[in-house]
Amino acid sequence: MDVCGSDTTADLDVHIATPVKILHTFLLGIVKYLWSALIEHLEVKATQVPDRPTHPLDTGGVALLEMRLVSLHKSGWNVPKINTAYMIQHHWQLVGKHFKTLAQCMPFIIEDIVALQMLEAWVLVGMTGVMLWSYDVVNKVEFELQMMMTMLIHAVARIDPIKMISKMKLHIAMHTMDDFKQLEPVVLYSTEWYKLFNFVF
Repeated sequence: MDVCGSDTTADLDVHIATPVKILHTFLLGIVKYLWSALIEHLEVKATQVPDRPTHPLDTGGVALLEMRLVSLHKSGWNVPKINTAYMIQHHWQLVGKHFKTLAQCMPFIIEDIVALQMLEAWVLVGMTGVMLWSYDVVNKVEFELQMMMTMLIHAVARIDPIKMISKMKLHIAMHTMDDFKQLEPVVLYSTEWYKLFNFVF
């Protein structure tokens, strides 16, 4: 209420006006949940996981994951330096840049060492990420993003159903399309980049 007694915020809906942040919702949400599920999946012996292929190398799944991350060809890839040893040793303490890298390469690394539903989820992560970081907003992209996000949420639910009721970011991610329609591409209001300049003050 202002001094005249009129309600100046009558048309404000904070839920609609607050955009979904792809760093917190997608990278530190969905991708982080899948990364945790992947590590747990690989730490269990292959013979104890249904539908998980066994690998001829006499090594654990996490060790094999590390070897493949190290062997990635990184030229022409617009990502920070991949510190594989750190990412594996501190796999519960990764940040956004790590998850952005993993979202782009994971399907090629794990295709023959995980169960099919885990691979499907990571493929959907990569495809959804491409659309989230797209500047070209057309009706076709809007429809495809909604479809991809829905399929991704379903894939996460198949891997870890309890996340659907314990993590609100999965629900919030479904509203990404609302922001696409109202506020243009979500990558345009990703404000975390500007935190780099906080040290100036």
